[in-house]
Amino acid sequence: MPDRTPVPPAIDPSRDQRLAADPAVSAWVNASAGSGKTKVLTDRVLALLLAGARPHGILCLTFTKAAAGEMANRVADRLALWARVGDAELARHLADLLGAPPDADTLDRARRLFARVQEAPGGVRIDTVHAFCQGVLQRFPVEARVPPHFAVLEDRDQRLLLVQARDRLVRAVTDDPAGPLAVAWDRVLARLSETGFARLAAEIAANRSRLAELTAKRVAAALGIAPDATPEAVLRTACADGAFDAEALRAAIAPLAADGTQAPSRMAEALDVFLATPAERRDLQGYAGAFLRKDGPPLALGRMKVFKNVALRQTVEAEQDRLVRVFGDVAKATALADTSALLTVAGALLAHYEALKQTRTLLDYDDLILGMRALLIDPGAAWVHYKLDRGIDHVLVDEAQDTNPAQWQVIARLVAEFFAGEGVERGRRTLFAVGDPKQSIYSFQGADPAGFIQSRVAFRAAAEASGQEWRDVPLTVSFRSAAPVLRLVDAVFRVPQSLGVGDTPVSHTAHRREAPGRVEVWPLLPPSGADAIDDVWQLPRDYEQGLDAEDRLAHAVAHKIRDLIASGETLDATDGRPIRAGDIMVLVRRRRRFGRTLVLALKRLGVPVAGVDRMALARQLAVQDLVAFGQFLLMPEDDLTLATVLKGPFFRWSDERLFALAHGRTGCTGRAGRTGSLWRALQEAEADRADAARLAGWLRVGPTL
Repeated sequence: MPDRTPVPPAIDPSRDQRLAADPAVSAWVNASAGSGKTKVLTDRVLALLLAGARPHGILCLTFTKAAAGEMANRVADRLALWARVGDAELARHLADLLGAPPDADTLDRARRLFARVQEAPGGVRIDTVHAFCQGVLQRFPVEARVPPHFAVLEDRDQRLLLVQARDRLVRAVTDDPAGPLAVAWDRVLARLSETGFARLAAEIAANRSRLAELTAKRVAAALGIAPDATPEAVLRTACADGAFDAEALRAAIAPLAADGTQAPSRMAEALDVFLATPAERRDLQGYAGAFLRKDGPPLALGRMKVFKNVALRQTVEAEQDRLVRVFGDVAKATALADTSALLTVAGALLAHYEALKQTRTLLDYDDLILGMRALLIDPGAAWVHYKLDRGIDHVLVDEAQDTNPAQWQVIARLVAEFFAGEGVERGRRTLFAVGDPKQSIYSFQGADPAGFIQSRVAFRAAAEASGQEWRDVPLTVSFRSAAPVLRLVDAVFRVPQSLGVGDTPVSHTAHRREAPGRVEVWPLLPPSGADAIDDVWQLPRDYEQGLDAEDRLAHAVAHKIRDLIASGETLDATDGRPIRAGDIMVLVRRRRRFGRTLVLALKRLGVPVAGVDRMALARQLAVQDLVAFGQFLLMPEDDLTLATVLKGPFFRWSDERLFALAHGRTGCTGRAGRTGSLWRALQEAEADRADAARLAGWLRVGPTL
């Protein structure tokens, strides 16, 4: 049955929302999911306008274009409503916003705000961080050292440009196959597939500012090894005669061999071979296999009778410890070599990428942030700071938990004068940020929940040092979830592993205090075996329990759903009617095999199910072939895409035919006498003229499609 545990007395959520929206103070709002974050942002803007703030002096920074659009619409709709409703209704709206009945002057100002905002140059500025930075860089291109008429590189075009940069990189490697770049390239490719490098290239481009600060020396220092350490050098040192106690190990051979059991005998044989082999020819990997487990730790000696000999045991344990240290150092040296190779390849790739952007006067989204940060840091651009500062009185930051360090640095520079110098003398200027560290999902873009907390501490210190009031406002009343769900969230974020997500304990309150709900926590499934299913929920006895954990979980969930529907249990939300299949939704973390297995299990049990997506369009081979063909029309010089098209259903080339065309080309791989891209080689090949003509025809009509 649903959990109807008594809930604590209700608290007034509007009180905390009004505290956060107070235009007279700077505020940092930790807003849990469903707590009215967007409403508070809107209320804050409206309260600022009512308090007399210049519309164009309000800057609201959001994370996405959709959020910016929603915010702008909400503000405009509220102002339009105030302009047309009667006095009594307007008074109710303002009382809800301000927490007190408005006077006649406030009513009059509220009615005129819609026209005032419409007439203000630019109105209230509600932008994404990137759009705001783009606007500033376009105003001050000389000071920011960017092309005056630059265009912004969208994500899709950035991927295409990275493909071109990769092709230039490959040609550079081919031109100097013995050079340091080629050596680094081979090492990186040995650990990546072709598609893996495409993802890596995107990661390199997205993290280039951090990569610029990373050097092999810093990596070596972090690993605790010498900058010139290599795996080969570590192994050579470990095999040298002076690296171990040869006399003690030689003395251990006889008692180990005399024991006669498998492990000690193997140790004796390994020691005999290792010590008899010249240092430069010793195989440490094979030797270590007698002393260490395959996954690295030492073999346990406690149960072997031969090691009741204390001296023998100490000798073998000392050698085991040495080998563990050696292979730890080998792993560190390997990581250093891999990272150094990656930095070399990344530097070359980024050089080509930057050159391509410069020739096309393009900036990508990261350039906008980094360029803005550089502009605000530059002492020579003080007058730009002055111009920006004169135009901004209040900054509001939405989804602050997803703001990355570079963006925080931009925001910090923008509001620095709010709490110092002439900025304080110009009247009350405020910073407002709202977010929830628990919902930070953009770590791949550099977002860090700890950065949310650190920024709050820094801004609060600056505000209080200037004598301004600062408020930390938690919004913990959820308008969305039932109390049992919220209690589960609180419990999860009380465990020590969650302490880094926030700096204060998490406690939520349900607005729908009497709404029933239920949370079940099922035990983890072991990988396999008869004990795989806990007694809490057994599968039918006739079901084969030799399946993997994912399959068994899918079938357990399917049986749970079937039994729930068959029970006739009712739901308050459905006016007391029994539960139906359509009332149930299953959420999975990733769209992988589990979803398909669950759908199949439900169908076998006769439970109506809509399925996962009707069709995962992008995964269909036919769609992938069409996408590849479209990519060729956009960029015929991309060798990999053209090879995909030629191998696909439109041309059905064999591997041998494709190899014959590609092999010996200068700067790539292909037949002698051919130069440049695969497309150029196809156009020049006598035997392939028909296919080249077909593709050329499509290239001519492609722009009109």
